[in-house]
Amino acid sequence: MGYFFRTTGRGICPVNVAVGAWGFTFVRRQLNDPLRFAWLVFFAGIFLTAFGSGYYHLRPDNESLAWDRLTMTIGFMSFVAIVIGELMSGHALKHIFVALVPAALLSGLMKRTPVTETSE
Repeated sequence: MGYFFRTTGRGICPVNVAVGAWGFTFVRRQLNDPLRFAWLVFFAGIFLTAFGSGYYHLRPDNESLAWDRLTMTIGFMSFVAIVIGELMSGHALKHIFVALVPAALLSGLMKRTPVTETSE
């Protein structure tokens, strides 16, 4: 229980919730751009990271670590797709986004690194 309160006490979870919710709302209302969907998924990923990290810090083990990483990969790969989309066209973004985000999600689900402490 100490990990959860240590993390939320530093403001990580509330900041992610606030930034994710604000960004999602702003993009949904204001942005009319080919990158709009990627920005929506990016801010949704930031929002969900608050809960994935909170779950991990509440009960740190392999399963909760997978959820922590999974929510982060949504934001990371969306951002990578946005950067590539800014450099290329909106048409290319659709293909890149459709490939990157599911690949990241699958890798997050498949990669289950054990959380172990070793004493040497």
